[in-house]
Amino acid sequence: MSAPSESSITRVAGVLSKPEGMSVRDICLELGVSRQTTIKWLTLMERSGLLHKSQRTSGKKGRPQSVYHPTASLSRFVLDHHQRSAVMIDFPVISALCRFNAKMTCGLGKGSAVCGMDACPLLKESFL
Repeated sequence: MSAPSESSITRVAGVLSKPEGMSVRDICLELGVSRQTTIKWLTLMERSGLLHKSQRTSGKKGRPQSVYHPTASLSRFVLDHHQRSAVMIDFPVISALCRFNAKMTCGLGKGSAVCGMDACPLLKESFL
């Protein structure tokens, strides 16, 4: 298995609010994803040290219930993730401002700059 994605970590961290931990079933319901997806995310996060799994017995026959708890590493990840800033721009906004022409050159760039994210003066001046 690979490392967990930032989006899955953030989604799971957002629902793990109960101090007593949460079961797979409760996390599935909160996230609105399948049991298989939830188990995959939880397993990856546990292997990465972001979650701790314990067992809850009910006093009845059967398997004990797995309960997941956040670790200090997950708290640090969430804090670092929220401190980063990101800007999302809809393509129609850039398209309306862009002077890109059919010759694959940028009308806003100096000379005959090729159109691209790295060369775009709209992105460089405004957002980078």
